[in-house]
Amino acid sequence: MRKSLARREAALQHIQGLIAYYQRNSDKKLVAELEEAITEAMATIPTSRLKGLSHSDAVIAIAKYNGGIVRTQEAKRLMIKAGIMKQSKNSTNMAHNAINRTDKFERVSPGEYRLKASKPTNDTQTDLHTARVVQ
Repeated sequence: MRKSLARREAALQHIQGLIAYYQRNSDKKLVAELEEAITEAMATIPTSRLKGLSHSDAVIAIAKYNGGIVRTQEAKRLMIKAGIMKQSKNSTNMAHNAINRTDKFERVSPGEYRLKASKPTNDTQTDLHTARVVQ
C-alpha cells in the first residue's frame, strides 16, 4: 500500500513539474492541452473498479460514475484498459451490445446513452459492490 502511494505521489510530482515547466515557457496552448488531458484523466472511472465485472455491469458502473451518461467509445476504451475486454475488430460492437442488452439505457445521440430512471427496490438494485463477478 505504501509503495503504491509513493508511486502515485511521485507521478503527481512529475505532472506538477511538467505543468510548471510548460507554464514557464510561453506556449499557452500547450499548457491548456496538458491541463485538459489531466482533467480528462481524473474525470474517468478508475479501471480497478471495473476489473472482474461483466460487460453489462461495467457499462452501468461507467454510466453511474459519469452522472448517468455513457459513450460507447469511452466504455470500450475503459473496458479494454481494465482488462475485461480485448482490443479487436469487434470490440466496439461488443461495448454497444453490452449497453443495448441491459435495457437500462436510452439513446441520447449516436454512441451516447443515458441510464433510464429506475424504481428503487431492495432486491434488484445493482451497485458496484453488489455487481456479479465474472471469473
